[in-house]
Amino acid sequence: MIFDSAKNLDFYRGLGIEGRYDKAVDFLQNTDLENLAPGKYEIDGRNVYANVTEYTTIPWEEAKYESHHDYTDIQYMITGTETMTYA
Repeated sequence: MIFDSAKNLDFYRGLGIEGRYDKAVDFLQNTDLENLAPGKYEIDGRNVYANVTEYTTIPWEEAKYESHHDYTDIQYMITGTETMTYA
């Protein structure tokens, strides 16, 4: 997991395979994210896509861990706050 700021997105270009990080960074930097309706947006088919969601965060005690073995999950907060931890 990478914790970072949006101002550092360019640092991650070139990571991964087949330019997937480049495509994700391009999407995040060149899309009007605040006006994007919730839904799934294919950037490069099933290889790179964005799930845009709106939700109210749950209390810490109700949260569950998640993990990824086959892909990288970039969580980009557009507005609001959320506590994220890692182990």
